[in-house]
Amino acid sequence: KVFAIKSGTLFEKIGLKNGDIIQSINGMPIDSPDKALEIYSKLIEGTSNVKVDLTRHGQKQSLDYSIK
Repeated sequence: KVFAIKSGTLFEKIGLKNGDIIQSINGMPIDSPDKALEIYSKLIEGTSNVKVDLTRHGQKQSLDYSIK
């Protein structure tokens, strides 16, 4: 669950909101802090497209990003 997102930060600019529950990134489920770190490590190895599946106010949403 995402919390403490402040106005003007990168997380706000990419569309994340306090209370969002991130379910998966690029199809890899996030079910523990260790899994989140593992996914982060994979992303910094050169991934240029990122898809975040989340739940916001009970509704499932997907956010797609292109990293340049």
